[in-house]
Amino acid sequence: NSDADDPVSTAVFRPLPEAEAASKMAAYATDWFRQKQPTEPEPPATDPTARLQQIISQL
Repeated sequence: NSDADDPVSTAVFRPLPEAEAASKMAAYATDWFRQKQPTEPEPPATDPTARLQQIISQL
């Protein structure tokens, strides 16, 4: 910004407390994951229990 007449931002960014930042990031990641469209199917799991959980999660 080279225009001398433009106001200069005086905003001060204060970091959030660690626990609050972590909870906000977790909430954002959860929302993102829920809205994300799967781009490719997960490869079938070799473990039968894990495979059953995969099938259930796709229903």
